[in-house]
Amino acid sequence: MIGTFVMFEMPAGNAARGLGVGKTWYKLPIWVQKSSGPWTSYGGGGETIVNAPGYRSYAFAGEI
Repeated sequence: MIGTFVMFEMPAGNAARGLGVGKTWYKLPIWVQKSSGPWTSYGGGGETIVNAPGYRSYAFAGEI
């Protein structure tokens, strides 16, 4: 199976006071699951996109 979902975080705090990023940022993941007999494994990765001053976008990945 392959799945994806977009997450976004809306700014809610005062970035000048260290309460949030100050702009909307997004996570764009893709996850894969494979079953073989009694075993199931899954993992995936994606990109976090941050367009705020002092922050940068980054990739992420993980598996179980």
